[in-house]
Amino acid sequence: MGRKTFISLLVMLLCLSSVFSMTAMAQSPVQDPAKMWTRSPYPLYLKDTALVKAEMEEARQLAGDDWYFLQLQRLQCADVDESNTVVQTPGSNNNDAMNPNGWREVPAVPTKVFDNVYYVGGMEVGGWIIDTGDGYIMLDTSYAYGLDTILLPNMAKLGLNPAKVKYILITHGSLGPNTADHSGAVKYFCDNFGTKVVMSASEIARSTPGWVDPKLVIEGFTGKTLTLGDTTITMVNTPRTAPVNGVIGGGLSYFIPVKIQGKRHMWATYGNTGINGPLANIQTYLDSMATFLGYVDSLKPDIAISSHPFVDGSIRRMEIIRECDNPRTRNDLCGPHNPFLLGETGARRYFEIMDQCAVVRYEREAAGLPANGLGCPDGYVLERIPFNADGTAANPGTPTGKCVPKP
Repeated sequence: MGRKTFISLLVMLLCLSSVFSMTAMAQSPVQDPAKMWTRSPYPLYLKDTALVKAEMEEARQLAGDDWYFLQLQRLQCADVDESNTVVQTPGSNNNDAMNPNGWREVPAVPTKVFDNVYYVGGMEVGGWIIDTGDGYIMLDTSYAYGLDTILLPNMAKLGLNPAKVKYILITHGSLGPNTADHSGAVKYFCDNFGTKVVMSASEIARSTPGWVDPKLVIEGFTGKTLTLGDTTITMVNTPRTAPVNGVIGGGLSYFIPVKIQGKRHMWATYGNTGINGPLANIQTYLDSMATFLGYVDSLKPDIAISSHPFVDGSIRRMEIIRECDNPRTRNDLCGPHNPFLLGETGARRYFEIMDQCAVVRYEREAAGLPANGLGCPDGYVLERIPFNADGTAANPGTPTGKCVPKP
């Protein structure tokens, strides 16, 4: 082989190596700070029954090898990942002592996702702005502390005026001094701009009376529509807990028309990510999903996005949008389609995965297993921090992470 030929081959190999490395980097999922709580801290054992395993396998088959669907399936089903670690959703990052680890939500990079839709929320909890041409509709509002640390700064970076928010749609969460992740900043918009807030009847019933002007609160229900400017949104009531004192807990799901490169598409978001026991609650969740899927078949959404962006890879998708909007960072993932566009079949598959994971959760509950299917082997129990001799302890009863023989 001649010297020139050898040098040419070497250069070609180096170039190919660079391309492969850049592609691999582009395909690597972004490290999401919200995932700091997604893994079980305890070295326990998966105790799923044969029926649970069969239902889990059906959920895995629905997800296939699509990274975004796998992300959704593993989190919703509390399934194991490649490292054989059970994947779980984050704990509470609430406004009060409910947050034992002191971790607070952090802002995501604000992003123009569609022609008329902007993401202004955090890494864990969503915050979306739909520009209708006649004012904004906001979907969820983060925590109360997130107003000044997440929402307003992110809106400012995108040039969005908070005074133009005419309506806020709440997926779930009540209003009051201890509001949680989706409805925390509602009071600011209502008090300062007369923004109206849409909630389910059950969440209105759970809210603190007078926390916001009751004339600004709109009850959402199945089939109700809301029109502002060129946008008409359809609502579906999707409770997730069985009645307690006559009140069914849970929220609203929404079908929102959006534009991508001037073309109309339909975005669907389900009102409840978490699946909570006991069995009656999980059955309510399954019933709600059945109603919702009927609307999916009728309205034919081709976009499905969770109200929690870490659940379905939304953080990564937005990163791809920003990369592809910048000529200097365009890569092999920058195709002709928006990464959130799943098609009608893909969007339905997304919600079928959520539905199947609720079946997994139901069967675990019915078998007496925890939500993640983890436990100590037979004859062992989870060791807990004992009380001191004087009856005190820093964190009495807290699991140590060890399985010890039953006493």
